[in-house]
Amino acid sequence: MRVRMALCPLHPDAHNLWMDALTRWLMRPGAPDVPHTPREVLNRPDWHLDAVCRGQGVGPWVRDSRLATYAAQKAVCCECPVQRDCLEYALARPELVGCWGGTTDRERRQLRDLDRRRTSA
Repeated sequence: MRVRMALCPLHPDAHNLWMDALTRWLMRPGAPDVPHTPREVLNRPDWHLDAVCRGQGVGPWVRDSRLATYAAQKAVCCECPVQRDCLEYALARPELVGCWGGTTDRERRQLRDLDRRRTSA
């Protein structure tokens, strides 16, 4: 079953309405055995609540790193209190793209390769 998130972005309670609907769906009798809170479903780490980028949408943060420099996003990351946690999270998940912890996916790939070379030597 796909959950449709096409709520009107102008509605001030759109996020709360979506979360309430999701919670009701997950808590219904006969619901599949899945995480039972929106936080568990979204799989967001606790540090994400303190991230400066939280609530800004994914558009500026997920772009083709071959074309984007992410300079503005990296500047935001430099001021973020959870930048290190974010970077560690992204380094542990090679499938993530975009700017995480002040790095692009290409930069994180280079960091992982460097770490592999150091540990294998």
